[in-house]
Amino acid sequence: MVIALYNIKGGVGKTSTTINLAFNASKKSKVLVWDLDPQGASTFFLDKKVKRRNLIEKANLKGLKKYIKKTNLSNVDLIPADLDLRDIDKYL
Repeated sequence: MVIALYNIKGGVGKTSTTINLAFNASKKSKVLVWDLDPQGASTFFLDKKVKRRNLIEKANLKGLKKYIKKTNLSNVDLIPADLDLRDIDKYL
């Protein structure tokens, strides 16, 4: 199952909802959170660092598997935010 949360307006609870859904879903299955927000709130919350690594271009060439990181939550993995994701709308 894939669940995506999107809203152009800030402060509507996207990060809180994402983390809470991930935590609850992780009780029954493995979860992957992909933080597409260049501010990286989900990445920060899951205790990882936001980097600048041109993930969009690299993912097109090599896939995303190598960018998946373990988190402190059981069954929750993360593709951390990338500062270059501020232009993600051009690719989507």
